[in-house]
Amino acid sequence: MLAVRLVFASQVNFCGGADACYYFALAREIASRHDFLLNFVWNYQSDRIDLPNLAGTYWRPGTSLLLQITAPLGEVSLRSSAMMASLATIVAALAAADFVRSLTSRTRTALLAYIIALCLPTFWVIALQADSAVFYGAAVSWFLVLFLPTHRNVARDVLALLCLAAAYLIRNDAILLAVPFAAVLAIRTRESAVERRYALVLAGAFALALLPTHLVTWWITGRLTNGSILSVLFFHDIADFSSYGRRLNFASWWAIGPAALLEQRGAVLIQIMHHLMMSFGGAATVLAIVGVAIGLLSRPSTFARTLAGPAAFLLSMVLVYAFVLPAIGDHAAQRSYTGFLPILAALAAYCIDEIAVSRPAWLALSTVVVSFLAFDGINRARITLDDNRKELAQYHAEAQLIERSSPKPRQALAMVANPAVFTTTTGIPSVALPTNGPAAVRQAARDFNATAIVVDRWSHILSDDRELAAAPRLGVPGSQLVVISLIGAGADGL
Repeated sequence: MLAVRLVFASQVNFCGGADACYYFALAREIASRHDFLLNFVWNYQSDRIDLPNLAGTYWRPGTSLLLQITAPLGEVSLRSSAMMASLATIVAALAAADFVRSLTSRTRTALLAYIIALCLPTFWVIALQADSAVFYGAAVSWFLVLFLPTHRNVARDVLALLCLAAAYLIRNDAILLAVPFAAVLAIRTRESAVERRYALVLAGAFALALLPTHLVTWWITGRLTNGSILSVLFFHDIADFSSYGRRLNFASWWAIGPAALLEQRGAVLIQIMHHLMMSFGGAATVLAIVGVAIGLLSRPSTFARTLAGPAAFLLSMVLVYAFVLPAIGDHAAQRSYTGFLPILAALAAYCIDEIAVSRPAWLALSTVVVSFLAFDGINRARITLDDNRKELAQYHAEAQLIERSSPKPRQALAMVANPAVFTTTTGIPSVALPTNGPAAVRQAARDFNATAIVVDRWSHILSDDRELAAAPRLGVPGSQLVVISLIGAGADGL
């Protein structure tokens, strides 16, 4: 399986989604120029929206710093980054083997948990790009596995806090680990006065583990916190990142009314639960649920204590993303869920161990489940690589049309839906296409001196704005996109 995964990694030629492309672009910038400046603007709800754009105002730099490991070996490339991600899935899978030892002493179950985790479809796909989800998942899963009420010592606690520090440097969302941390501490402190004193030391160590990230953020941005994180609280949709010319606030958030706000949160909660149940390996999910039921019925006290931390993490993740951050909730929940996947694999292996009535039955059931997951994952990876090749060809076609319409290609600057992917793939500077109307598009075009806009030919931007609709345009082959040249119309004419 590892060999197949590395073969897939060797075929990677596209950076992937917006998050992965951002991390990869920043990693290359750090390696080549030793700075944190990027040639695209993807987020208008930030204090700095100039070009080049300073990284670190929203996304954390941990993933990009991790990718520097391959720099001494030659360069930070798409394939070396995919191989790093593949290795991270192995680290995460090992957490499943460690966790299942808290449930059973059988070596075969630990081995099965590792194999199930390695075969989960999500790990096949996220190993194909330099996305934070895979590194974050490895760090979070090891934190949850190491910091338990039932299987503990000082060394494991220290390692857990190091995993916390790594996860927090990779993603802002790692602050949610405070919930399982508090849940485990609450169980421990009921046991003795010594545990209560030790808990105070651990609480202080938890806070110290967050400090390195804030120091790195201060070093990059001059501020101890990411300046644009709080703005997400006032979003109604993930597209609000590209709302130009206005900073969203409580007034804009409350304007839609309490009924609409509650309806949105209910819809996002259902969406999150659906994706968590259906998108991460259905067989493993069903077995894990059955495994929890078996464990709680057979030895409720011990099993509940062991699952306290992971369960608190899962519950807090779902509630926070659904009710506090619904605009990014479904997207963020699926990325954070990677930290729970090794626990899921361990519970699935435990279930197989409990329901198999004989060794041949155990072997047969294990083979069926692992085969199902592996074939599903391999197929998803194959489809992802194929889709990536098509996207790469489309971005190259867009770049050719933009350069053709620009009198000086090196001065081209595009307004696109996905600047991180576009610029990382084509090398052409770009800014986000505003999502709050044609007036905002015209204003952004003037402010950034954009030379072209890439937009869907049926976009309301064209139907609602005569000047943009009349500007010269070229169709992108094989897609519904058009490249609108702003050179002929003149930026001042928009």
